[in-house]
Amino acid sequence: MLAGNSKLLRKFNIAYDQSLEGIVETIVLTAVDAQYTGYITIADQIK
Repeated sequence: MLAGNSKLLRKFNIAYDQSLEGIVETIVLTAVDAQYTGYITIADQIK
């Protein structure tokens, strides 16, 4: 399993939807057995 940014998935030659690059919030991309499985969005409200 991999969990990280798009640079990590590119390093391991794992294809993912390039439109994810446009997401403003921090995202963690996930892959299992060299297959992209999804992403988690991390966001915090401005205080």
